[in-house]
Amino acid sequence: MDNNNIKGFNYDSQHTEENIRGFKSNETTNYPQNNPTLARDITLSILNMLFVNLVTGIFSLVFTIIANDRFKQGNYFEYEDYTKNARLARIIGLVSLGLIILIFVIFIVWILSILTAIGGA
Repeated sequence: MDNNNIKGFNYDSQHTEENIRGFKSNETTNYPQNNPTLARDITLSILNMLFVNLVTGIFSLVFTIIANDRFKQGNYFEYEDYTKNARLARIIGLVSLGLIILIFVIFIVWILSILTAIGGA
């Protein structure tokens, strides 16, 4: 097989790599990369969704995905905004979980106080 015949396409002098692909062979292409905190943010969003609060977890996950898209586009201001929104949704989820636990503990203490008052009389 000839070196100029790659995957059934025969390169000749008119069809150089620059003409076909639009870039020179010695140039490196910059592929869009994910933001550096994507894995952490998605993991925290999924954990928030599963164990803390479904609604805030979904919002956090959506904001994280949108932030990653903005990062890939190079729009770093919107990336920061969506990252802050995702973080805020996770914090709201944690606060709501704390409030639910606090209300549950107060309810249990109230029930126990009533039972001890009834039992002690």
